[in-house]
Amino acid sequence: MNLLEAIHEIGVQLDEDAFVVGGFVRNSLLGLPNKDIDIVTTSNSLDCAEIFHRKLGGTLFPVDPSRAIFRLTLQNSDELGISQLDFSQADKGISWDLEQRDFTIDAMAIPFQQSPSPPSNWEVLDPTGGLDDLNQRSIRMTHPNVFRADPIRVLRATRLASHLKFNIEPETYRMTQRDSFLLAKSSPERIREEYLGILSQPNLEKSLGDLNENSALETVIPELSECKGITQPIEHYWDVYEHSLQTAVMVETILNPRYRKDDEIGKAIPWHSWLDEYFAETACDGYNRATLLKLAGLLHDVAKPETKSIEPNGKVRFLGHSLIGAEKSGEILSRLRFSNRGITMIQTMIEHHLRPSQISQKDQIPTKKAIYRFFRDVGDVALDTIYLSLADFLAARGPNLSREAWLFNSKRIDHTINEGTRIRQLETEPKLLNGHEISRIFEVQPSPELGELILQVREAQATGAINTKQEAVKLVADLLKGQRGTREFSTLGTQN
Repeated sequence: MNLLEAIHEIGVQLDEDAFVVGGFVRNSLLGLPNKDIDIVTTSNSLDCAEIFHRKLGGTLFPVDPSRAIFRLTLQNSDELGISQLDFSQADKGISWDLEQRDFTIDAMAIPFQQSPSPPSNWEVLDPTGGLDDLNQRSIRMTHPNVFRADPIRVLRATRLASHLKFNIEPETYRMTQRDSFLLAKSSPERIREEYLGILSQPNLEKSLGDLNENSALETVIPELSECKGITQPIEHYWDVYEHSLQTAVMVETILNPRYRKDDEIGKAIPWHSWLDEYFAETACDGYNRATLLKLAGLLHDVAKPETKSIEPNGKVRFLGHSLIGAEKSGEILSRLRFSNRGITMIQTMIEHHLRPSQISQKDQIPTKKAIYRFFRDVGDVALDTIYLSLADFLAARGPNLSREAWLFNSKRIDHTINEGTRIRQLETEPKLLNGHEISRIFEVQPSPELGELILQVREAQATGAINTKQEAVKLVADLLKGQRGTREFSTLGTQN
């Protein structure tokens, strides 16, 4: 039994009118998949929810008891094609309920009795003209105070337009410009979800353009607005603000297989088939690495305004902007209630985003030691940081990109990825010499010195400088005998 058949079967048990409404109707009419379903009854929503609960199982709980809103989550979501059902009641009738919703394409309903029939045969209740707007591919508000009733709809308009590849109707967009300042009153959790939803969708350049023009972007992240008008060195095409937006856009572009296949610049991007799965991996708050990478691109230069300086020779510098930017991004993401893992991932990317392009001299390929230390220091987001660096490179030069410089940078990055992934695989092999053995053989007590020796042996093994236990023992002996206090030993573990 599919979900619509189940709804129809349950519907015969209900004396009152009950309707399937909102996004499920919209997506069904467009031939798109659904993850959840909204059900509205003109009688008691809890009674309705309990009937579904008895039939379908799952877990029933209140979402907002004061407004009689309940949710049923299902364990057999694969069988029914849906993961949750939300129930509410329309005390003033279904038409009034639909007219209070946000956008016309979400203000349509079908009675339970129609649910088994194909969507093309549905007689849709459509008091606000949603069917016409579906045909026009338009996001249009149901009434002028939509955004004042719930400011989060300012962001939702952009997310829906991106997801459906629709346009926001001009008067509706004008109302988002009027009311976007009210977003400051919305809950941080809801803002986070909408922003991540926007970043997860395609056509990010248009979405960020919309959020820039209606001021929604700077209302939620005022730190970004401080980047407007902050000029950069001559090799940069845009100011810091536009560069930040373009970096997020370039992340999306780089991750697009069509760009890597068809565009001359895109063809030079280092890529392996396993990276598709890597960036699709869920990272935090239900979103994948690709989405977090776009957010890192948006925030990576957020500290440039406060770190800008101009030397006597006119050279523009942003000393420390990576480290301060990591701290600042952590404050922004904490404010938006990101998980600790998400905050740490983005902070690490931002702190180290310059390293892939500075891992070697301008015209040289990086050494194994430099690559090892980069992957060691950056850890779980080393690859993410590399692709942030590539997006940053493209977004800095813009239309003035030097093809020669890009090809060499891509070659260096390709070598870094290949060598770094090889080293990571070597690190899974048994250690040639562990800490207990070093302590026993050389009578070195647990101490920072012992920790440094362990790291040095691990680095030498991973980079292929040593391959046997005897070589590892000799390395430690040499370090203890003649290299204590040397620059190489004393700076062990520092960044390149």
